[in-house]
Amino acid sequence: MTPTKIKVPAKTLVGLKVRTRNADEMNPETAKIGPLVAAFKNLGQNHSPQDTYCVYTDYESDFNGAYTFFIGVTSDEKPKTTFETLHISEQTYHKFTPSRGPMPQAVINAWQKYGPRKRAES
Repeated sequence: MTPTKIKVPAKTLVGLKVRTRNADEMNPETAKIGPLVAAFKNLGQNHSPQDTYCVYTDYESDFNGAYTFFIGVTSDEKPKTTFETLHISEQTYHKFTPSRGPMPQAVINAWQKYGPRKRAES
């Protein structure tokens, strides 16, 4: 998996979000992202992978601090009451496409290889 720079037009996503930190995500008893992804899939909003966005945003500080994880899809419709809205501004982003494999391990592997700590060490 090699990250690529892509220009993304402005869009609105609808989905679910949770506030977490990396230390919590390393422990299955305190991890929040896996259960959130499962909840998203159970709500019937799981589209094909290229249509599902996972966004890490609102960082408190560095890789040790809290951040918001959002999973959702693009939508021009008003979201269901259980969904949050996230507005993505037009700009250039790094796109990471993890290797295929069982979830959530594919995402964990990608995060360990390319997460903020690894970029800071480069």
